[in-house]
Amino acid sequence: MQSKLPSFVFGYHGCDESVKSAVLFGKEHLRPSTNDYDWLGRGIYFWEQNAERAMDFAQESCRLWNERGRGLFQEGPPVYEGSGVMKETHIQIAVRNIDCIIAYFDPRKELENAV
Repeated sequence: MQSKLPSFVFGYHGCDESVKSAVLFGKEHLRPSTNDYDWLGRGIYFWEQNAERAMDFAQESCRLWNERGRGLFQEGPPVYEGSGVMKETHIQIAVRNIDCIIAYFDPRKELENAV
């Protein structure tokens, strides 16, 4: 069976300005999260295809299974009463092997233009 998933995805990581700058300028890599509550296990967490959710997470914070995990996270209130679809449902990925990350970029201009 042929996979319909793309060979790469855009993953957005929510972090503060100092971490963003250090990563974009090659001074450091993002560090894997190792919290007991990390629902996809150890890894660097990203919001798949969702820059706004990563930005929300960063703002809130300021106040393949052997290499990555991927899962649906149902979050927020129902879209409508009785719905099983939640308003902030999203796909997250946890990268366990840093070699799977091919580049970092700053989506800030994309987000500013969307508002």
